[in-house]
Amino acid sequence: MDLMRELGINKSSHVVIYDHGNAISDATKGATAVWILETMGHKNVSYLDGGFTKWTFEGKVIDNVVPVPTPGDFEPKLDESLRAHLEEVKAAVNDHKTQFVDSRTPEQHFGVDKRGDVERYGHIPGSISLPANYLTNAGVNRAPATIKSMEELEQIMKGVGMPADKSTPIIVYCNSCQFAGLNFFVLHDILGYTNVKAYDGSMLEYAAVEDMPLVKFAWGRPVK
Repeated sequence: MDLMRELGINKSSHVVIYDHGNAISDATKGATAVWILETMGHKNVSYLDGGFTKWTFEGKVIDNVVPVPTPGDFEPKLDESLRAHLEEVKAAVNDHKTQFVDSRTPEQHFGVDKRGDVERYGHIPGSISLPANYLTNAGVNRAPATIKSMEELEQIMKGVGMPADKSTPIIVYCNSCQFAGLNFFVLHDILGYTNVKAYDGSMLEYAAVEDMPLVKFAWGRPVK
């Protein structure tokens, strides 16, 4: 709360988030910042698609003036409907109604690779693989990390088996919740899925709990 106020954010502020816009990691940081603000109850948030790179490619005005904001009156109101905790994830693994969405690389999802600080290989049962890397145009003909078109996103969702019912309970995760933030943004803010949560503990937390099941050497399946 104090940081937001120091930045000059008010309850009524329209906050525009932007990032470097070069790589997929830039887009995930910007989108996750949107998720964090929305989870803090601030709904008037926009994301500058393509970030600073696209802005400069288009010749728009920039400056190097360091702003001195007037302290704002930002007041967080935590929206738990957008964030999943470990206990909720445990329950959802067993209910077979929640669609888990794995935002990591296909290799990590399949269980032949993992990040060094993640304890175990594999994916959460009931997951489908939707790598955040596939959701932007980063690096295509030197393109900035703009999010793919609505048509392309819809094709991707159909291809990976995302439920057609946009009220389906969905929990997105990755290793640390950074890449999951982009998947959340695309599913919730762009495509209109209404019941999406990001698991902030993600695999760093989940895989460290020894009795939590993980699936290896298999591709996940969509819920029916």
